[in-house]
Amino acid sequence: MGRDYGAAGTPDYDPDVRKDPDDTQSYTLNWVDQLKNATISSSSWTVQTGMSAASSSNTSTTASVVLTGGTAGGLFNAVNQITTSDSQTLSKTLTVWVDER
Repeated sequence: MGRDYGAAGTPDYDPDVRKDPDDTQSYTLNWVDQLKNATISSSSWTVQTGMSAASSSNTSTTASVVLTGGTAGGLFNAVNQITTSDSQTLSKTLTVWVDER
């Protein structure tokens, strides 16, 4: 069964992070285990409609995004895609449950 991103209600699994719909908050993914001897050359984020990426940045081993918005009770995904110094392309999905706190 796939995850129903953007659906209202309580998720039936543990999302990666929780945020309030009024929060503007930074999240960081650590890529060091997947990089082996490489580094991050570039990083981009794709955020599901209803939530926005206000900004993003990266270091040689991490990628960060500042997320805003989202509807309370909704599940959203933010996908980070990196290109490494050895020309690999890797992706990770950050699952965000938006919940009034």
